[in-house]
Amino acid sequence: MTQQSLPNDTEAEARLLSLLLHGNEFIPDAINMLAYTDFYSAKHQAIFQAIVDMEISGKSIDLVTICDHLKKTGKLKQAGGASYVDQVYMTPVAPGADQYSRIIFDKATLRRLCMKANGIVNLCYSDGDTSEIVERAHRAIGSITEGYLKSDIVSDQRINEIAMRLTEWATMAPGEFNLMDVINQFDRETNPMDLTMALEKMVNEEVLERVGSRRGVYRPRKGNIDLIDYKTAKRDALKIWLPFGMQQLVNIMPGNIIMVSGAPNAGKTALMLNIALDNEGDYTVHYFSSEMGASEMNLRLSKYRGRPISAMRFHAYRRDGDFSDAIKPGLGVINIIDFLEMHSDFYSVGQKIKDIHDRLNGAIAFVAMQKNPGKGTALGGYRMMEKARLAISLEKNELEITKAKNYAKPETNPNGMKIRYKIFDGINLSAASGWV
Repeated sequence: MTQQSLPNDTEAEARLLSLLLHGNEFIPDAINMLAYTDFYSAKHQAIFQAIVDMEISGKSIDLVTICDHLKKTGKLKQAGGASYVDQVYMTPVAPGADQYSRIIFDKATLRRLCMKANGIVNLCYSDGDTSEIVERAHRAIGSITEGYLKSDIVSDQRINEIAMRLTEWATMAPGEFNLMDVINQFDRETNPMDLTMALEKMVNEEVLERVGSRRGVYRPRKGNIDLIDYKTAKRDALKIWLPFGMQQLVNIMPGNIIMVSGAPNAGKTALMLNIALDNEGDYTVHYFSSEMGASEMNLRLSKYRGRPISAMRFHAYRRDGDFSDAIKPGLGVINIIDFLEMHSDFYSVGQKIKDIHDRLNGAIAFVAMQKNPGKGTALGGYRMMEKARLAISLEKNELEITKAKNYAKPETNPNGMKIRYKIFDGINLSAASGWV
């Protein structure tokens, strides 16, 4: 008599795996219901476990990436080789990942019952006490049937509890975070896939949102919006000093960012120090320097012809990054960043400036950046100008207004206007021409 195989449905297994490889959005639900041991086929076990590992790591999952992962982890042969993974990927599917998962789970439960039943049969032929055998059989079968009947309820309750605990931590996160941040900073004990399910639940409830197309990366959803009181708001521009009488051409309003792009040795720091010195009488000025220490700043300021160092009142700080964390907010405050360094990932400059802008709350910020000679914008291109209401470019001895949104005089468009200048002793400015 041919021995009957244990209950299984390898076709449902292949269809589910194919669906997961084609649609990553189905993965969290499948992982929440199944373990790799629920698959009958050893090849399918290896493929599903690879999907679990990649999901936890936040990696994008498709035919190419999973084969690469299996190869790097030495499991490609166990998964049947690249040709078999491709065969699984090409398995025709219909919508319904939950249905495939339920079939696989049910078959795995029946296999466990068969194996427990076989153990009970062996017990029955032993010389043990009958009452003890019955008790052991009851516990063995009960552990499977109880878990099967309550699996959905217990799972939902567990995920809800995790999501409730996670909500407070996640909403206090300063920005983007991933699953490994949650594990390392919040909960090392909970199953990572339960954490993933809780995060996805928070996405569905609009507590969190995914970051672009990146898998496993989240950020708190910013549901609060600030009302713009345009009816009673003051229209008056700030009374602020700008180099070479630029305030006669452009208006600066509360919350504005002014970008200063300068070629090397074009006078960025001299310009920024003059802005600090000529406004410290009317504003609280905070000057963040990424290059100068106390001695160098003292030496340069000692050559300023306007007044002695003892009479200067602006606040100076050594800072070379994370300026949005250091910005001083509020009306009547000027922040001067000299300068925002970018050595790589130039595409991210727009986000860095946005983070500064979001912190101002009525304060204004002058942000200096390095640019290549002959270029109109700093490293990062036009992304650095997105939030700016005024942008100026410095070449040696020449300043150009490259962006002005608020004209001081409606009849005069300052965009593209230039002025020649000279710098004496590294800090004193003098116009060498008029605005043209």
